[in-house]
Amino acid sequence: MIQKKVMAALALAMMSGMVSHAQEIKESEGPDLTGDMTTAPAVHREDVVGKDGQAEWYINMDYAGYEFELPAGIMVDKGSSFVAKYPDGSFGLSMSNESEKGTNQKIAFEICRRMATELKIPNPHVDKVKYGKCNGAKATGELEGSKVTILVLPYDGEQVTTVMLATPERSEWVDHFLRTLKR
Repeated sequence: MIQKKVMAALALAMMSGMVSHAQEIKESEGPDLTGDMTTAPAVHREDVVGKDGQAEWYINMDYAGYEFELPAGIMVDKGSSFVAKYPDGSFGLSMSNESEKGTNQKIAFEICRRMATELKIPNPHVDKVKYGKCNGAKATGELEGSKVTILVLPYDGEQVTTVMLATPERSEWVDHFLRTLKR
């Protein structure tokens, strides 16, 4: 369980750094002509984000038996963990799955509370939540001007921990993820 906390904290720190430098990142004006095949194709902001800053459309995703939707144009790294981030650094999400026997909603609540404390989120709000068949817990708060959401969902001997970071203009993306999350 400590390894999961460290991974979530590192993901949050990584995303926090991205958000603080989001103003420095410029979007691509055209296709990458360098020939570097490791570079993702350019996605123009106006193709996926409307004038109001909200996503024009969402993409269905899944991880560890959970289904959810994320905004189009998001970069995803899916392996033993799931990391998704928007190119301008205004939204990021990290999910990890571990085998945790005996975990329940009460334990998930305490884990959320501890993670929020370890991440030094001032005055976090922790609630018991239900997503589909899963009873877990969610901690929310603000850190360096960004909305932080920690979600711990135990189910059938496993536990999925999610950490999300979003600038104020991307808080709807967090809400959309939570509305569409199910198992």
